[in-house]
Amino acid sequence: KLRSAAAAAAPYRRRCCNCCRSCAWGEDDLRPLGCTGVHWLNLSLTMVDALDTLYLLGMRREFEEAAG
Repeated sequence: KLRSAAAAAAPYRRRCCNCCRSCAWGEDDLRPLGCTGVHWLNLSLTMVDALDTLYLLGMRREFEEAAG
């Protein structure tokens, strides 16, 4: 039952990841209402912050892209 729930949520996880990537990938902060990113520390914090989430959700391709 848990696996079927996780499988059902997969498209939504991908959609969220793609939105973050298109709006603020490589930036330090995501401003979701304006779909913009802010680069204020020059550390690409959106990618660093996403690493644990991507790993735990089993999104290995996206994890490797962010970690690489």
